Amino acid sequence: MNLVFRLHTSTYLMAVRCLAELAFSTKSSMESDVYSYGVVLLELLTRKTAVDPSFPDSTDIVGWVSSALSGTDKIEAVCDPALMEEVYGTVEMEEVRKVLSLALRCAAREASQRPSMAAVVKELTDVRPAAGRSLSKKQGKPGPGSQSHSSSY
Repeated sequence: MNLVFRLHTSTYLMAVRCLAELAFSTKSSMESDVYSYGVVLLELLTRKTAVDPSFPDSTDIVGWVSSALSGTDKIEAVCDPALMEEVYGTVEMEEVRKVLSLALRCAAREASQRPSMAAVVKELTDVRPAAGRSLSKKQGKPGPGSQSHSSSY
């Protein structure tokens, strides 16, 4: 058996053990729920999967976003281009920036650094307090949170 195969197998087995531990621990599952929510927010904002094949080596979405931003506020480097096209030059751009920041805090490596789910809900609510009342400046159409009677589904 070669070394790479053994390392891969031991990493897999360690991950399975960790997941089993999380399944039986209330504290860890609460913290991992917040982490998972952060990952889902990142998936929505970037339009990439948690372990997207476009990421280098064994990087996950959290590592990729953190690395791509690395001290800059150029969210265009990580966010879905279609989303950026829609919100660029509008008040929604700052809202996307705030949600991205929240997502990264939810996915902090240290569980103690993650916000509580109640804090996450409050922060998301505060991001867009006037949802439904504002219009997108760029296109003059209702913003993403506004009430609309038409549907694209």
